[in-house]
Amino acid sequence: MDKSAIITLTNDKNKVIAEFMVKKLTIATNARRLSMTSRIIDLDLDDAEKGQLLTCAALAATVYNVDGTILYPDKDGADNLYNEMDIEVYEALCKAYVELNPLEPTLTAKKKKS
Repeated sequence: MDKSAIITLTNDKNKVIAEFMVKKLTIATNARRLSMTSRIIDLDLDDAEKGQLLTCAALAATVYNVDGTILYPDKDGADNLYNEMDIEVYEALCKAYVELNPLEPTLTAKKKKS
């Protein structure tokens, strides 16, 4: 099971313009994501903007520099990502996030008969 993916973004001339690492959610990163989302849910915003901020919270908890340094370490990571990140970069990272962290569980537990 992959725990992370390096995302390399190139321009139309095939020049590397940015590289990121997207990590699989762990208990710790999920707790960090949930702490950001609880604040977002209470904001007086329309559903579309809240949805974008909730996705930003998921990315802020799991997007790192390729050296392993988290890009948005503070509690306002979702807001910072929302206000700073280019939409094309955001969309590429969202695709990587969903591949590493599928919405539907991929593991099942089976009980052994005694």
